[in-house]
Amino acid sequence: MSTKIDISGYRGTDLNIEFTGTIAGSTIDLSGYTVSGHARFQPSYTGKLLDLTPTIFSGSLGAAYTSGIIRVSVPAATMAEVPVTQGKYDIEIWNAAGTTATGLFAGKFSMFSEYTF
Repeated sequence: MSTKIDISGYRGTDLNIEFTGTIAGSTIDLSGYTVSGHARFQPSYTGKLLDLTPTIFSGSLGAAYTSGIIRVSVPAATMAEVPVTQGKYDIEIWNAAGTTATGLFAGKFSMFSEYTF
């Protein structure tokens, strides 16, 4: 079952989030896995609101795969194209064959209008 974490972003601003995957209190060894993640208007919606382009943080020389760290980094130019809305997102890891997905994180995705102070 995915860990519920709500996230939000602002149009025209970089989105940078770091997640740490755990199972039963132990960090997940992400060696041999790939990761994917998308935001959608609702879970049943087939189109993507935003590709979160998550990556597995491997550290120097790949030593940190056992850290369970997944990073989401979406540039400001991409975020500027996302409409102001509320939706849902999820992040999954895939086995090496790409045949089995395990949900790690899911929750609300809120996009807010850009603003300046």
